[in-house]
Amino acid sequence: MVIEKNGKPFSTKDGATASRNIELVDPFENEGASLVKVACIKTGESAGDGSTTSMVLAEALLVRSLKFIIAGINTDEFLSGLKTGVDKMLQVLDEVADKNVSSQMVSKVATVAANNDSNAGELIEKLLANNRLLPAIFEDSQGVENELEIIHGTEIQVGFYSRDFITNIDKQSCELEDTFILVVDQKIEKFHELLPVLVIVAGYSKPITIIAKDFSSDVISTLAANKRNKTLDALAIKVPESYGSEFFEDIALVCGAELVCPQKGNSLEKSNLNSLGRVKSIVSTSERTIIYASDNKSEQLNLVIDSLTAKAVKETDINKKNSIVERLSRLTGKIAHVYIGAPTGFEREEKKNRFINAYYSAKAALDEGIVPGGGTAFLYALQKLDGIENLSAHEQIAIQVLKESLKAPFRTIIENGGEQSPGKFERIMEENKLGYGYNIVTGKYEDFFLSGIVDPVKSLKEGLSNAVSVVSLLVRTKCVITENKA
Repeated sequence: MVIEKNGKPFSTKDGATASRNIELVDPFENEGASLVKVACIKTGESAGDGSTTSMVLAEALLVRSLKFIIAGINTDEFLSGLKTGVDKMLQVLDEVADKNVSSQMVSKVATVAANNDSNAGELIEKLLANNRLLPAIFEDSQGVENELEIIHGTEIQVGFYSRDFITNIDKQSCELEDTFILVVDQKIEKFHELLPVLVIVAGYSKPITIIAKDFSSDVISTLAANKRNKTLDALAIKVPESYGSEFFEDIALVCGAELVCPQKGNSLEKSNLNSLGRVKSIVSTSERTIIYASDNKSEQLNLVIDSLTAKAVKETDINKKNSIVERLSRLTGKIAHVYIGAPTGFEREEKKNRFINAYYSAKAALDEGIVPGGGTAFLYALQKLDGIENLSAHEQIAIQVLKESLKAPFRTIIENGGEQSPGKFERIMEENKLGYGYNIVTGKYEDFFLSGIVDPVKSLKEGLSNAVSVVSLLVRTKCVITENKA
């Protein structure tokens, strides 16, 4: 589709991108649309792909559910049955997923996600190292060709503390260039504790990123206010309690910072310029943060890497060895800089979106495995819903609604290809074989695993869970209140 934004057109096939740009004139209709958009956008953010599937499922579920809600069905029982069915579906999808994903199959996943662009699949395969994808960021190339640059850095599975820190609305991310880094192994309770170091940073007219165990609401609100007033550009990242002290030590080393930790005698109030690290750039979303560090590793960082490498070789306990390897990956990390080229800016933006989808789909495939695509995994799994026992009449109705709704992705693909789905649906159900499906491109029934028509199971699970979540909210809703903009 082509979308006009700020007077200029851009093209996309990504459901999350499309939904972000939809706003209805009627305020009550827009509230409903906004709720359904949540399912689409959340799926895209967490799984990288599957946002369109989430929207298709949400519509199918909502249309069918409302018929019974209006007819007077017990809403609580209906939603209980829906939850039971979804839990069963998630279990089955997880069980049938192929967890041993080869690099060739990762490439195929990326190709499918990029609208069958084999160039995307080939690029993603280059980013594979030890069956893991290098953290990557996608930018515009100055030419027409794609370019790949590998630089030093690291990725952490923690995002920004608050959306107040977002700088890029379209990408829903905070992006800072040449930023100071403060790493604090404690909760920051009072804003005045930060003042000494913030005054130093303000003198350089540079942004600051603060990574800490936690922040008080006062600290976050004050940092956000300073950002809005353009007094000081900042980013706050809260690290979960499950991350140990070694995590903070590693991040401080990568960023060239001195770890602020009360146990080590380093207090926040006494922090100075030497306490701060400085990195090329940082990109943080709600899910993850990528740090682009200096290419020149410090002597201390190299010593720690050498020490951990020696320990990993000698360690015989597999759990301890894995822990050491994880730290080494964080300390010696590499970041891929992917520059997307095209003859025009219009084509480049659309191409970049496809490559980003390909990357996160490949990552999701490596995380949890793959299932056959084209909506056929849902068709195979929904047959397992017949075996659920001890359901009330209203819960059984919910199961039937779910079963019919799960056919929607398959039906939509077939109809979008200009064909009819009924006969094809029956044949696939009769075959009852995981991977058996109808290829709309070749017009043949094929084994989708062999054809390379596969989806990350994470995308399907996230899409289904988010669709059901928003539909459950909508069928319970009795009233909508909006602002009077007249």
